[in-house]
Amino acid sequence: MTASGAGPASGAVLDLDRVPTRPPRIEIFGASAAGVLYQVVPADRGTAEQTTYVKPAGAPAYVVPRGFDKLGGNVVINDDYGSAKVSYQLIGTPATQTCEVSGASVAVTPDGWIDDGGQRVRAGASGCEVIAQLPHQGRVVAADDVGYVDRRDLDGTGTRALYYYSYADPEHPRQIPTGSSNWWIEAVSLRGATITWRSFERVTAPVLRSDLVRAKTDGTSTILLDTIDGAIMSTAILGGATGWSSCVQDTCTGGSIDANGTHHQLSGTVTVAADGTRFVFDTHGSPDAIDAALAVDATTPRTRIVTVPYLPPLAYAVSLGAGGVAYVDSQLAAPSVNRRTYTKSGSTIALGSQLRLAQSGSRWQQQLSRDGRRTAYVDNGGDLWLVTDDGVKTRVFDGETKTAIVGSYLELSGSRLLWSRMAYDGEACDLAACWPDYRAAVPMVYNLATGTSSQLTGPVPEKPASLWGSYLAYADNSNAIWRRDLSSNALIQVKAAGGPAVTNIAVHDDYVAWSTCVSGTSNYCAPSTVAFRNMATKAAAIKITTTSTLHISLSGGHVVFDDYVGNYPESGTLKVLRLGTTATGVVGPVKANARFDVHDETLGWVGADDVARIGPNSAFVAAPRFLGNAIGPTSFHPATGSWRPEFGISKALTTCLLTIRSGTTVRRVLTCPTSVGSARPGWNGLDSAGHLVPKGTYSWTLTGSDADGSLRWWTNATHPIAGTVRVT
Repeated sequence: MTASGAGPASGAVLDLDRVPTRPPRIEIFGASAAGVLYQVVPADRGTAEQTTYVKPAGAPAYVVPRGFDKLGGNVVINDDYGSAKVSYQLIGTPATQTCEVSGASVAVTPDGWIDDGGQRVRAGASGCEVIAQLPHQGRVVAADDVGYVDRRDLDGTGTRALYYYSYADPEHPRQIPTGSSNWWIEAVSLRGATITWRSFERVTAPVLRSDLVRAKTDGTSTILLDTIDGAIMSTAILGGATGWSSCVQDTCTGGSIDANGTHHQLSGTVTVAADGTRFVFDTHGSPDAIDAALAVDATTPRTRIVTVPYLPPLAYAVSLGAGGVAYVDSQLAAPSVNRRTYTKSGSTIALGSQLRLAQSGSRWQQQLSRDGRRTAYVDNGGDLWLVTDDGVKTRVFDGETKTAIVGSYLELSGSRLLWSRMAYDGEACDLAACWPDYRAAVPMVYNLATGTSSQLTGPVPEKPASLWGSYLAYADNSNAIWRRDLSSNALIQVKAAGGPAVTNIAVHDDYVAWSTCVSGTSNYCAPSTVAFRNMATKAAAIKITTTSTLHISLSGGHVVFDDYVGNYPESGTLKVLRLGTTATGVVGPVKANARFDVHDETLGWVGADDVARIGPNSAFVAAPRFLGNAIGPTSFHPATGSWRPEFGISKALTTCLLTIRSGTTVRRVLTCPTSVGSARPGWNGLDSAGHLVPKGTYSWTLTGSDADGSLRWWTNATHPIAGTVRVT
């Protein structure tokens, strides 16, 4: 998009927290002479985050779509479960092809797979073909270029049998003698005339134990190699040696047993595979990696296949103000609240260093708001805080589990903070446990000028509300939308009652935006609408239809919204809707239910990869506005300190002046830099000549501008922004 279009500007997007903090857990799906297919997830496994890679032999690793979890020769495979389709890619050629087959692939071969309908499929650059219809009675669990193994359930309680079929004579399978190692047979591997598998011991107390078994496909030899604590997750065959990995809960170990019976072992290994000439296995330490060796241990010489770096933290929320961005992520053991400064020149953004403000709690990891020189957040004890950029902290609310806690949203704007309070309502219990229960969240506003919170008139529990400066917008139980001026108490109706449920509201300048849910839940609405209305012109609302919108944010030029497909989505698409039009643009992938934000022409969001980002949005014209409700005393004594009021401004100003007068005489002109959208001039009581002014009442006038125009009131009024201060 061009800078004047509906979409984001073309400047570089920056990562806020792509720092290596979480160790990876590596699972190898398969190895061959062509390469390795593997998956990386966080070792804490506290997320569904998964990334799958192919590492071709002699070439860098690259990402393949999620779902590719089998490797046969040079073919990586993804079953489209629920349909008769299998997708595949050839290693080194990341283009997906799809086969219409009789069912999901269940066992890989060196050039394709056998599906659960017994079809042997060969896959290549020109497509796939069924080369044989194979007999089987159970489930095909392993295959190679010579034959395949069929596993049959015998009694419905886990007792299983294995049968080997050769492609040369598939009508005459041979049963593999399993002896007592036949309970819950899994992790079957086949290479030529050798088969390995895992079975559980039938006595599982006090600890689950697995048998590692190796046999000949002609039925002449079955050997119990070892009995290992935990569940064996993988077996592998390398000539006369056998590889294995086993896990007890989240603690895993790998190893191998030579043909002469020598045992090798390596702690931390999740998966062991073989590529025909070496064992391939994950290693953990400094660094984490996938290695290849003739034995799985810490001393046998290894070849490094690929290094796997630590993963970035999980980000949960981003909030933007002028010159400052705050975000919550998992850099610490608990969610942490972090802040960076930023500068912007055109569409180029430069970031300052990260400052950690506090730890948050998992219940409040999306409760974050940034404006001016302050950040609002909820700490891990449930207390609501405001902290200034110079480190001054103010506790807004002391949360107590059995008294009241902070509710579901925070919005800081100028000198007010919109939040909600949930009162304790006793214990809720099921057959297993009890837990604190709370009443519906009651909307509250904290006034920074007075240091007090009060319950809002108008907004109702469980309905959306939004704050910008002195404007409060909210929906009522009839799905009508209202905008109240908190300074004058003037109330106007934005939307008439009725229609679908209003799920989100945002207010900025003269605009109010909202989204609705036609039908569905908080996790999916099908379809949704996104709408906005200019309350200065009172023109009819402009609406667009989206698939499923869960959140919105609003600037002076755009509605920013997310769009999802499917219930309980993991990710969707972040989009912008230009005010005054129905033109939309795409920002990029966004993590579901992570807070995103917009300030002026800058966007902040969490990508589908859980990394927090900041980037430019396309330009628009919106003059800066004073947000009302200035903070500071109305009088001061110069001998005890300067008068330092604070004026909330909608964005940073390039010029800002506070003019002090007595009558019509100018006594002092003060500059008020607003790089963070908060004007803080300081007057020590001296006039421009350096003389102390007499005691009395003096008038002040605030003026300023940026490239979009001169500073005005939040109502768009252009009469002077003025007041008085008394020198005592």
